[in-house]
This record gives sequence, structure tokens and C-alpha cells, in this order.
Amino acid sequence: MMTRWLQASVPSTLPANASHQVGVGAFVVNSRGEVLVVLERTGVLRSRGVWKMPTGVVTMGEDLTVAAERELLEETGISARVEAMLAVRQAHGFAFGKSDMFVVLGMRPIPDEQQPIPQVQIMGWKSQGLGNVQA
Repeated sequence: MMTRWLQASVPSTLPANASHQVGVGAFVVNSRGEVLVVLERTGVLRSRGVWKMPTGVVTMGEDLTVAAERELLEETGISARVEAMLAVRQAHGFAFGKSDMFVVLGMRPIPDEQQPIPQVQIMGWKSQGLGNVQA
């Protein structure tokens, strides 16, 4: 953010740039107890074979639950509702030197029987062990 305070004799009252970014993780479990996982095609984990939950960044003014539902739908084509907050993590020194707040939300697909539509990532339902991903 670029600013210029015009009155040199008066201290600036403009707030500093945002100090945090907020991210969400969608931990989606269907009625069979399978967890939705994705394999990124882009980003820092691409080409590393790391299966993970769908994640994304909360936009300014967006509620955590809305962000998780939006990111999940954008990345997988799966609709789900948030049922619980599972975990919160805070870390420092991330993108542009900002602190990072990350919230994992427990979700259920609605309707339960949905097949992922790979829009951004490769995905599937994981039951037991990483070798058992149904992509």
C-alpha cells in the first residue's frame, strides 16, 4: 500500500498495512468416513505427490465458513456445509513477511454422494492410508 501523508508537521494517522493473512482448510468427510483430498497442480506442493485438504485465502470482509465453502466449490466442484471449527494455527514470516492465521473447518458434503470435478487440482476420497485414494 503506497501512501503519502501531506502534513509533515502532523504525525500520520494512517494504519499500517495488514499484518495477517487468513486462510481456511476444508476437512470434508462423507457418510462413509472418507476424507476429500487434493493433489495440487500449481503452488509450492505441485509435483511433490502430497495429498492434502482443499485450502484457500479468506477475502476481505468474508466469513470463515463462507470462504471454506467457496474455496471447496471452486477447487473441487463439491458443495458442503461447515459443521465445526477443528483447529487454528498462527505462524509468522509468510508471504510478504506477514503473519498467517489458518483455520481448519470440518465439513459434510451436501448432498453426500458427490464426485469431485477436477477444476484446479486432482482429487479423490481417501479412506485408509494414502495408497487408497479413489481419484
